[in-house]
Amino acid sequence: MIGVIALCVFGTLSNAAIVGDRLVIAVNTVPYSQRQLELYLTVKQTIRPEQGADESVISSRNWGEAITVFTEEMMILQEAVRLGSFAAPDQLLDKYNAVIRKKLAQGTALKRTLQRLGVDDLTISRTLDSILRVASYRQNRNRQEAQAAVVKKSATVESESKWLTELRGRTNTRVFAGTEVYLEINPIAGGRVDGLP
Repeated sequence: MIGVIALCVFGTLSNAAIVGDRLVIAVNTVPYSQRQLELYLTVKQTIRPEQGADESVISSRNWGEAITVFTEEMMILQEAVRLGSFAAPDQLLDKYNAVIRKKLAQGTALKRTLQRLGVDDLTISRTLDSILRVASYRQNRNRQEAQAAVVKKSATVESESKWLTELRGRTNTRVFAGTEVYLEINPIAGGRVDGLP
């Protein structure tokens, strides 16, 4: 009881409450948290060669775009899993894990973000697997669509792939209340995460 009172008093004295995590979207009844969104997009950006090691990926400036991109990625991931996509090969996971390790050694922003999110090596590897599945599925579907256009001798170029438009049409998405505002989350406030340097 004293702990609850102390927490309430501390909470009222502090102008900003610490948010551990929150649900931000649901895709086909599967809810996703802000932590999952930030981790996924941070890892995805980190493995890109042009991404600097000391750049923050998610902020209030790009939060709306981040929600849109993550929603589309989870839509594609669910479809890939539904159709029986295979896990990414170990060699590919090792390659991108090495990229992340290198960038962790180069800059503090990535390290700070991953520590704030409370992730370990296994979580990063699982996230990488999801990212690679989405990329592979997207690449295969775009290739199939391009080949079909060549066969049909179609010269039209659409802004969004037909398969993605169809997938979007049969996917139920929900954005939870309050999601439009970016909040910095701290799932493990002040905690140290084993596995990260």
